[in-house]
Amino acid sequence: MKLVTGTEQEITDLTFQSFVFGAPFSCFLKGDAWNNETNTVGKNTTAWQSVEYSESLGSHYIIHIDEFTFTDKTFQSYKDEFYIDEETEYSELEQSILDRIPTGYEDYSPKQYVSEVVIGDNYSVIDF
Repeated sequence: MKLVTGTEQEITDLTFQSFVFGAPFSCFLKGDAWNNETNTVGKNTTAWQSVEYSESLGSHYIIHIDEFTFTDKTFQSYKDEFYIDEETEYSELEQSILDRIPTGYEDYSPKQYVSEVVIGDNYSVIDF
């Protein structure tokens, strides 16, 4: 199992970014919505993983997003699915997804974006 390690603050920040790009996009497929204030996702999915501390690692950690199953749909495929034009009024769920798509990474899946760009070489990754 791959773990991402770092300080408590680093891993807490990573957890939030993983949630922003991972969980909401997967929940869209289930017709769910999410609430950033309570970090709760719809009826089928609850909050992203919590930050843990390991004495043996001497570090805080979370499980790497590569260990979880998410859709391989790209950001562009989400855009193509419901983007019509700038004047169209989108549902709250659609607008939230459109707002989260990082410019220049349309050919990435949300999971791939978190794995390669957000985590990338920015964190220590260990096989446990």
